[in-house]
Amino acid sequence: MEQQILEYFLSLKYPISIYPEEEDGYTALIPHLPGCITQGETLEEVDKFSHYRLTAIASCRN
Repeated sequence: MEQQILEYFLSLKYPISIYPEEEDGYTALIPHLPGCITQGETLEEVDKFSHYRLTAIASCRN
């Protein structure tokens, strides 16, 4: 049951706000999930790290 709930939340589409940093890299946050913030050197890293962070937050909220 918990796995089904997790899969449901991970299947939803969450908007991600991405901001360039002054020096290098990017910061991303998912506004609908407080505390879901990550950083990366490239847009690809930010996308990957955002998914990891989303998975971790969704797992903790079950």
